[in-house]
Amino acid sequence: MPELDQAAISLSDVIDSMLTTSALKRESVEVHVRAMRLLFNPHAPGVDAAAILNGLRKVRSRSVGQTSEARSRWDLCSLDPFA
Repeated sequence: MPELDQAAISLSDVIDSMLTTSALKRESVEVHVRAMRLLFNPHAPGVDAAAILNGLRKVRSRSVGQTSEARSRWDLCSLDPFA
C-alpha cells in the first residue's frame, strides 16, 4: 500500500510542523486520518487514490509550507523501489 505510506509521511510532516511551530492544525490531521482510512481499502467503490493523495499534498502544503526537507521526504516516498 504505497499510497497509505505516502499519506502517513504527509501526516508526519503536518505533525512535525505542529510541534515546531506550536500551532494546532486539527483539520489537517483529521483530513489525513480520513484519507488514510479510505486508502486502507483502495478497492472500495469511489476510492480514487491519486485524487486523495493530490488533495493531501495541498493540505500538507498549506499546513507545512514547502520546506526542502519536507518536500524531499515526500518525493522519496513516491519513488518506485522496483523500477
